[in-house]
Amino acid sequence: MDTDKVEQTSPASITMSSREKPNFLAMTAGKAMVGGLVGAAAMMIAGNNIVEENEIEDPAGHISSGLAASAC
Repeated sequence: MDTDKVEQTSPASITMSSREKPNFLAMTAGKAMVGGLVGAAAMMIAGNNIVEENEIEDPAGHISSGLAASAC
């Protein structure tokens, strides 16, 4: 939304939403060569394992909180 329009409408509240964490695809040459649904499934499993093993958090929640705080 255009900043000028936000200032003109003076919103009274901000609503944040959250969604299920998306899958992370780890693409390697071997998995890409397999291709198709099997390759995509292998990339998804490998990527999700990387995220889990390294305890990588989805930054979307922190970003939306920061944006909401700066907009108020």
